[in-house]
Amino acid sequence: MIQTKRNFVFDFDSTLTSVEALDVLAEITLVNNPAKDQIIDKIIDITNLGIDGKISFTESLERRIKLLNAKKSDLPILINQLRKKVSVCLLYTSDAADE
Repeated sequence: MIQTKRNFVFDFDSTLTSVEALDVLAEITLVNNPAKDQIIDKIIDITNLGIDGKISFTESLERRIKLLNAKKSDLPILINQLRKKVSVCLLYTSDAADE
């Protein structure tokens, strides 16, 4: 049997976390970039194109990530910051399950 490796994208922003992960990643990767504000504006524009259905989710995600120039070494920082922003409803659900 041939096994195929599959990757999945799960949109957890504002569902499992109280923030948008790409916004947090932008703050990490663009911290010393003099064009930070312009890049963030472009990211917002691309996000809106996706929301309006003018481009696909895949294209929107790829274009935004490319603008960030994120590196694998940025992920531990991102994960650490996202752990601090877990949605209150998820924490409540977790607490209820422990009872």
